[in-house]
Amino acid sequence: MIKISMKKLITAMALSLSIAIAIPSTLPLTSVNNIVTVEAASAKLNKKSATLLAGQTLKLSVSNKGKKSVKWSTSNPKVATVKNGSITATGKGKATITATVGNKKLKCKITVKSNNFSLNIKLLSNYFKQGKVYFVPSSVYYKNGKLYCKTSVINYTGSTIKFFGDQRGNTPKKLKTTLKAYQLASLFNPKLTTVTLAQGKVKADFPTNIKNKKTKTFTIEFSGNQIKKKGYDLSTFDLHDIEFDTKIFYFQ
Repeated sequence: MIKISMKKLITAMALSLSIAIAIPSTLPLTSVNNIVTVEAASAKLNKKSATLLAGQTLKLSVSNKGKKSVKWSTSNPKVATVKNGSITATGKGKATITATVGNKKLKCKITVKSNNFSLNIKLLSNYFKQGKVYFVPSSVYYKNGKLYCKTSVINYTGSTIKFFGDQRGNTPKKLKTTLKAYQLASLFNPKLTTVTLAQGKVKADFPTNIKNKKTKTFTIEFSGNQIKKKGYDLSTFDLHDIEFDTKIFYFQ
């Protein structure tokens, strides 16, 4: 009979246990609860809807697009146009701006409200004096990214105005013109507010053969950098004024 001392038995058991712990019989398994699933952030527009006045602009941007390019489009260019995310409200109505990123389409609904000023010329009739001719903006409005001023020419000279021109009688092709807006002083706003809406050389097709105490109109168009205030709320003003940098003569 082989005698094994308790000391050797304990030592042997400890050694056997340490080997069993050090060398597992199977590969370690990772619990499902320890696995963290991270989803990639998807592309997103900074706005889903917006309301603008005609003439106003808005910048849209796409986040989480990575290195993917963005293709912009509009459902109705008569209402809103878009270029590189910059929206211009062109006319009253509704349009959807779409940003296409890969296979994903992101949409922003745009509502455009009209933005115009109109004046009833008859309200000023008491201020017209004999021997003068008046240029009065009767309608100012934004459309298709441009600013238009419909101007009424009122003849109080006493006879028919055949045409307008320079001192030699030549019809000018273009004139440096300034369009200003005025907000009259009131109890709540004691100061007269003046804003230059547009300025630049524009074509002025003056009307001809205006009879005494009669009115004819023509429209001046400002575009691009000539528009100093894009999308200004025209309804907040009381009067507008059109100015020419050179003297205009009328011929009878």
